[in-house]
Amino acid sequence: MKCIQLIFRKIGNHWYLDIEHDNPRDLILNPVLERFINKLDRWDQHVVDNIYLIEETGFISSDGLLQFSDEDMLRYFTTNDHFDMTIYISGHKFKISSTLYSLLENKYQLDFHVSLYKFIIY
Repeated sequence: MKCIQLIFRKIGNHWYLDIEHDNPRDLILNPVLERFINKLDRWDQHVVDNIYLIEETGFISSDGLLQFSDEDMLRYFTTNDHFDMTIYISGHKFKISSTLYSLLENKYQLDFHVSLYKFIIY
């Protein structure tokens, strides 16, 4: 079972995932996701480090479950397009870039297309 801590840092007016990258544009978050992370920065520290992705191996509840649109997954694996992928967390709809998806999978050896993950905030 994998447990990955995600760290977001605020630079200027925007939040970025603290992950190795070649181009800062690869880390751009959807405005809805940025507002969500803004709410987690209660003390205005410009760092949110209490978000975890945990691989779900047993009983699967829908709380915090991370899911991607089937159409986006098909497009990701059959094309070289750069596009916004729809992600659902507990039924809430967000978007991330396909480049950020690739960075997450490569950095943390995640298999979003095979395994289920939960989005946990401590």
